[in-house]
Amino acid sequence: MTKITLPNTVYHGTVSEHFHSLKNGIDLSKSNPNTDFGRGFYVTLNFEQAMKFAEVKTGVYNNEIRQIRQNNPHIERAFAVPLVIAYNLDDHKLSKLTGEYFTHVSDKWAEFIYNNRIGANKVKSDYHNWNQMFDYVYGDVADTNLFPTIKKYSLGLISWEEFKKGIQPYRFTKEKYNQVSLHTAEAINCLSYSYMKWGEVINE
Repeated sequence: MTKITLPNTVYHGTVSEHFHSLKNGIDLSKSNPNTDFGRGFYVTLNFEQAMKFAEVKTGVYNNEIRQIRQNNPHIERAFAVPLVIAYNLDDHKLSKLTGEYFTHVSDKWAEFIYNNRIGANKVKSDYHNWNQMFDYVYGDVADTNLFPTIKKYSLGLISWEEFKKGIQPYRFTKEKYNQVSLHTAEAINCLSYSYMKWGEVINE
């Protein structure tokens, strides 16, 4: 494992609807369990990446609001706007915890993501984070179209070698998306609020 020094500021892309809950603190129980590095709070080193992610999430959220309004005209639900929250990261404090670093795409990166995405009862090895083995993880974001590849391998329709070739990092223009995931209260305590930036209204 090659450790890297993480920057002092990291970014979380979300929707304005979640602002108040995040302002009151990060609740790991609300996180999606089937993610690249396991249930956790995800941030990135790249502001533009965080804003792009926030815009995508906001578009999905506002489409759902539009459907609710169409089906229930008497219900008033406001549209959301993209939101990026910047956090100060104490990397010195974080590095004292148990972490994992994927500095490049590798077989171990693919294995770790497969195990975390497929479900705790279907892992192919002990290399996963369902048990919070790692307080934090750094590495590339997997392509968002990964689910069909995972399903094919889990059903025995493709080999492990074919799966590894099928899993690719998600790219922001020419630059790969990166992520730092924080999985325990100790890791979350290495973050402190810095500032926030609102985006434009999406699909109102």
